[in-house]
Amino acid sequence: MTATGAAVTAVDLTIKYLVVTWIPPRQQLALLAPITNPEFTLGVAGGHPLVMVALMTLGVVAALAVVIPLVTRGRVPAWAAGLTIGGAVANTVDRALNGAVQDYLVVGHVVLNLADAAVVIGMAITAYSLLPTGTRVSRTDTRVEWPR
Repeated sequence: MTATGAAVTAVDLTIKYLVVTWIPPRQQLALLAPITNPEFTLGVAGGHPLVMVALMTLGVVAALAVVIPLVTRGRVPAWAAGLTIGGAVANTVDRALNGAVQDYLVVGHVVLNLADAAVVIGMAITAYSLLPTGTRVSRTDTRVEWPR
């Protein structure tokens, strides 16, 4: 979990730095376009940067409190938890250092970053891992086996 999280954080922050350094504001190079996002996910909410960093930090701590026991018990793959935590840490560090999160990857009408993608993928794998065993094994088998 730690290695995956550290790798996601390092790679995302490095890409953010390179994109901002090499691509002028309001310009796009292939799928890369630096966009500064002062609000939370997709502009849903905003606030003072220090408050947002504090909330994001609390979110990371809460996520760790939930996911560590799940990983320890083998219910969730450590790498999936690492994706989620690493992505959250990368965006928290970015906001703490710059007062906003730097998005850069154009996907349709949305601009996001590697950290965002890591959080979504990690959470999806975590949710899938927590499904009752029977719902993952067979669509024709009507028995549901709940994890012990």
